[in-house]
Amino acid sequence: MKPRILTYGEIIFDLVQGKPYLGGAPLNFAWFVNQLGGEATLISAVGNDVLGSKAVSIIENYGIDSHIHFSKESTGTAIVNSDGKFNITYPAAWNYIEIPELKAGIYDLLYVGTLAQTSSFNRGKLPALLTRSNTRIFLDLNLRHPFYSKEIIFNSLQMADIVKVNLEEWQEIKSFISIKDPFAFMDYFNLSHLAITMGYEGARFFFDGQEFLYRPNKMTEIDPTGAGDAFSAGFAMGILLGIPAMNVLKVGCQAGAAVAGHKGAHANLPDFVRDQIFL
Repeated sequence: MKPRILTYGEIIFDLVQGKPYLGGAPLNFAWFVNQLGGEATLISAVGNDVLGSKAVSIIENYGIDSHIHFSKESTGTAIVNSDGKFNITYPAAWNYIEIPELKAGIYDLLYVGTLAQTSSFNRGKLPALLTRSNTRIFLDLNLRHPFYSKEIIFNSLQMADIVKVNLEEWQEIKSFISIKDPFAFMDYFNLSHLAITMGYEGARFFFDGQEFLYRPNKMTEIDPTGAGDAFSAGFAMGILLGIPAMNVLKVGCQAGAAVAGHKGAHANLPDFVRDQIFL
């Protein structure tokens, strides 16, 4: 059986020199989950505009199951600066995500981030999704200044089972929570799995009282957009399929590296990454 994963959050077009590229961490995550043998369902919102129609068409062509609400707000966009930083438009359609009736059956995982929780509307709706899905929560903090707060981070960690952060986010969390040891952090929030990504240096994985470290082979970085989401997809799928812990980390790192070596977030993962999931 394919793992069934719900992904909740923003759909955003990255504007690079004025040209729109479809993205948003939950969509990117769903794109890679499906490549790795999962069955992702995206819950999000777009505007009743040209970009919204374009997003829905692309997602349908991707073969991603979705529940996308049409909002009175415009489809989300983010201006990508030359330094790689994002200026995210706000408010946007993704601030108003309606929770659908879900298909019957068991979901194996619910993916959430922090960006979509910026709006009080979404924070009010999210508990209904947690109740309806009744499954483990994968949290990708994906912090984007100024779209988060200590309260959002703390509440997100309290509902999470599996957490992925990058090194910069980990440093910020430590200053908020005042817990520096990863295992103490996991105990405090009752987490089963924790991953800290470190870019080209690889990632650290904490599970069952053990720490695992993996560094992928050196590669030429072309575009890091979506690399963290590819890591998250490989990491999540490895956990759900019960492969050995070191292989979970290896698949995540290799998926992320493959995407960073490719232009654009929606890269096709190489066969050797996909094959390792089923070894």
